[in-house]
Amino acid sequence: MKTAEKIIKKADTLKTCGNIMGKAGYGMRLAAIFGYKVGYNMAKHPNLDKVKKQIEKHPQQTGLLVLAGLGLSALATAGILLRGRQGTI
Repeated sequence: MKTAEKIIKKADTLKTCGNIMGKAGYGMRLAAIFGYKVGYNMAKHPNLDKVKKQIEKHPQQTGLLVLAGLGLSALATAGILLRGRQGTI
């Protein structure tokens, strides 16, 4: 392989890596903007004080709901991983 061909091959590789990094950066930027907007709108929600008072009144029920949510998310994650290993995704 000639030197010029090696340089062109490396340039193509760098272009590909640059494109991948650019797309990843754009996705991260969109995720950051979306997360900020959702968080800001949730903080402004008028029923936020009502939820806070309910949590303060019933801390045990809140803890149970949190544990149930974590359990469900763990089961869902395990199901997705198992389906991924079977090749059905």
